[in-house]
Amino acid sequence: MLDSKPSSDVVIPVRSDNPAEGTVSTSSLRFTADNWNVAQTVTITGVNDNRPDGDIPYKIILDPAINNDIPDDPFFLSFSYSGIDPEDVSVTNLERNYTFSKIPTEISSYFDGRTISDWGDYNGDGKLDFIASGRSQLLTRPGSSDNFTGSWPLLNTGSTFTAESGFPRLSPGSSAVWGDYNNDGKLNFALQTIGSRFQPGSLIKLDGGVSLPNVSPNNNFNSSQSWGDYNNDGKLDLLNATAEDVPNADFSGFAFTNASVMYRYSEGNWTPDLNIQLPGVTNGAAAWADYNKDSQQDILLIGDSAGGKIAKVFRNTGSGFVEAFALPGVSNGSAAWGDYNNDRLPDILLAGNSDAGQITKVFRNTSNNGFIEDTRVVLPGSSAADWGDYDNDGKLDILLAGTNRGNRVFRNTGNGFAEDTNVLPGNVTSSFADWGDYDKDGKLDMLLDRDVYRNNSPNANTPPTAPGGLRSAVYNKQVSLGWNPAADAQTSRGGLNYNLRVGTTPGGSEIFAPMSLNDGTRQVVGLGNAGQNRSWTLQDLSPGTYYWSVQAIDTAWAGSPFATEGSFTIEPPSLINGTDGNDLLDGTSKNDEIYGLRGNDILNGVDGDDSLFGGRGNDSLYGGRGIDILKGENGNDFLQGGRNDDLLDGGLGNDNLTGGEGFDKFFLAANSGADIITDFEDGKDLLILGNGLTFAQLAIVQGNGRTRISVAATGQGIVALNGVPANQITAADFGSI
Repeated sequence: MLDSKPSSDVVIPVRSDNPAEGTVSTSSLRFTADNWNVAQTVTITGVNDNRPDGDIPYKIILDPAINNDIPDDPFFLSFSYSGIDPEDVSVTNLERNYTFSKIPTEISSYFDGRTISDWGDYNGDGKLDFIASGRSQLLTRPGSSDNFTGSWPLLNTGSTFTAESGFPRLSPGSSAVWGDYNNDGKLNFALQTIGSRFQPGSLIKLDGGVSLPNVSPNNNFNSSQSWGDYNNDGKLDLLNATAEDVPNADFSGFAFTNASVMYRYSEGNWTPDLNIQLPGVTNGAAAWADYNKDSQQDILLIGDSAGGKIAKVFRNTGSGFVEAFALPGVSNGSAAWGDYNNDRLPDILLAGNSDAGQITKVFRNTSNNGFIEDTRVVLPGSSAADWGDYDNDGKLDILLAGTNRGNRVFRNTGNGFAEDTNVLPGNVTSSFADWGDYDKDGKLDMLLDRDVYRNNSPNANTPPTAPGGLRSAVYNKQVSLGWNPAADAQTSRGGLNYNLRVGTTPGGSEIFAPMSLNDGTRQVVGLGNAGQNRSWTLQDLSPGTYYWSVQAIDTAWAGSPFATEGSFTIEPPSLINGTDGNDLLDGTSKNDEIYGLRGNDILNGVDGDDSLFGGRGNDSLYGGRGIDILKGENGNDFLQGGRNDDLLDGGLGNDNLTGGEGFDKFFLAANSGADIITDFEDGKDLLILGNGLTFAQLAIVQGNGRTRISVAATGQGIVALNGVPANQITAADFGSI
């Protein structure tokens, strides 16, 4: 409106200085003697340009007014509006045409590469970072002309992402997976480097430097890595699925055998567990979850195997893995666990190239009947798929990458999945996609290759409450931990999963790391280490007092505060010593250490997880009901394991070894006598070689009703396996402790 009544019309031209971003509803405003004091409306309409270009500011220009009035008063009590220039209006065309908008970052200005990791808070500041690799492009450090090809963590500053300038140079990588393998509360990552097929992978330790222990044999070609605790000792193990070389491979002819290898971490060392038999795959991936709720992590493995494309679920038996279910085989894709129907059973999201073309499928966990494809869910083929609740309705949705129409999101309706076409412009395309709340506003954002897309939805998630009712039950060297379910405003109790922390100090995680900060903020995005179980078992704990807690995680991957801490105690074993004579020594119902010393002794472990040491005589050792260690030491001894998984070591002398029930291990070495194993079960028990002895040094021949194993170079006998044909004994029968 005008300040005073004009004699003639006043016209104010109106225009947008950037019609590509916004337009106006009229080209001018006209004020007359009749409407001079009435406000007029100009409608500004932002233009949907169907491309992610961020928030664009522009102006609505109000040009100088046009008016024919001439002042006729020397004191200017009346005047003309002609030439008066109203103030322009600043406008921003917000990139909220879609639920997600690309945020401006410093990445593209100095980095031409792609993301090779999921989200992970590598520096422990509560904000999610990620790792990218320049591959064959140049990566330039900010403020420097120093260029190189390599991998680099991209640090979340709270508003943008920038390269971590103080981080040592790393080789270009094809993948990186986060994990706290040493339980120090800091994320490490396994980096699969790009290069020749002889270039090994590396472990990157992020607390005070970079360590590069080669955890894999050479020939890591098209490999993938994944973390999981397969033996319930609280320490992450590393599964390397690759075309690794195996003994007797023909290196000169490049005839490699695919073999997936499990590496176990203990006391600063990585050793392969040859008892773990999984098919080798290339162009693959693996994901861990306890699908059958037995407190043991199982494995979903996909990729190109020697027999073709596979997608198989392997059940953790406690001493190895057995194939449980076979799904349509895929490679160059992804495998993810998530409970999309909130029934407390993890389901499978599978994507990749099948023999019939590119697919994306959901398989429902039916508990007793395994996994059945949910045919109500019809999804386009993709190269990567990820679970996450982007609309905060308490149900897992699906993000796809590598489809024929770019990145796409399918919302969980409760009765299936429906595409949300208002999520991203149709021309957003990536080969990598990952959900994560980078700005901590309670809404899942997207990491698409090297670009970050912010979730602009008004609906924020709230974390769950802390679980309650913590309880523990100790049996010998293992503990079963339990808790009551948590509650959540958006996610039903059936959709929550749980994450444990166990340490030797109050608030510590020296035994079982949660990959969460003390306030519950998650350092990674995904299921907790206990999955959807409300109890978990840890094994092989040393005597002492332990402190533990648990948090809940909802479908938006937000962690609750940790519950009020509980504690439990593993009692030390009872010590029982013999004499220099012939002794009969019985253990107790607890964990015992029994020493026969001198003389021909009889040692009975009875109950508990016992350690029996015969000493210098010809001794008889009986393990009993627990997980026992029997060592005959000097003399010709008789060792019988008992009802559980035992380790038998005859020591010096010609010993008779009987494992009994369970998955037993028999320790063998050169120059220690010729032993007899009476009940070796091929495919179940293991032979453990010590003192530098290797499988390649052995001669395995058929005897009279038994297999004889000796040192090939000297003919020295090591052990005879009663009732086992020699042609059944292979490298797979030899393992590690």
